Amino acid sequence: MLLFLVVFLLASSPILCTNTTTNLTNSTNSTNSTNSSPSLSNYQIIYPYFPASEKFIIDASFINFSTFDIATHNLTTCMQNLIINGSNVMACFYQKYSYLMTNNYSIDFPSPTQYYISIYVNPCSGQNEDVCMNLSDPTTFTDDYQIQATNDLLLAWYMDNFILQCGNEFQDLPTCGTFLEIHRPFDISIIEEVQLNNYNITGFDFSYISTKQLCAGKYEIWFVFRTRIGNILQYVKPFFVEFPSCGCDIIVSITGAACS
Repeated sequence: MLLFLVVFLLASSPILCTNTTTNLTNSTNSTNSTNSSPSLSNYQIIYPYFPASEKFIIDASFINFSTFDIATHNLTTCMQNLIINGSNVMACFYQKYSYLMTNNYSIDFPSPTQYYISIYVNPCSGQNEDVCMNLSDPTTFTDDYQIQATNDLLLAWYMDNFILQCGNEFQDLPTCGTFLEIHRPFDISIIEEVQLNNYNITGFDFSYISTKQLCAGKYEIWFVFRTRIGNILQYVKPFFVEFPSCGCDIIVSITGAACS
């Protein structure tokens, strides 16, 4: 079954974008281990490779995707008829700058015609959480792009295919299975992670993920298949942490600006 899923995933068609053949190799932050410490070195390495007009993709500033101009950033072909939202826009950026990723992750965003992935951030905000999770009705969900990183974060997730579950001697390995991971944009360092073991073909499942290590700035939830041939990034869900603003070391490491 595992072999079949791996073959299927490798055969799936990614969102099409213009790509570059520039080569960039970085093994400094190579990690598949659980709860790996976040590192700033990957930011320092990749930041100069972005043009000045697109450095905002990975910096700590807020992005308003509702007013995002895809034409300005040459994403029109990639987006085609897709809704302009954070996940679709960032999928295009990951295709456009895939050479900035390392061999730790391969990028394979599936076409919606093949199978569908969706993640809601803080879906039961303002509701009775037990009732909300029991109903599992996305029409009642909230989807908070801006959060405060004070408690564990509830996520509602769904895909209309099978999640990757490993058996036999691979079952309990942190390098095998389906995971939700928190990253900074384009940064392979895993800040937090949770393994997905349950799967509901008829509706959404729910998982908590810790946000206690997150300072103010932008982050992403990555939907990842970890296999014996590497990690396969399937979906990106961006979100922004408003609080706490625990220092400006991230900005300093990227831009070299003075820390006030």
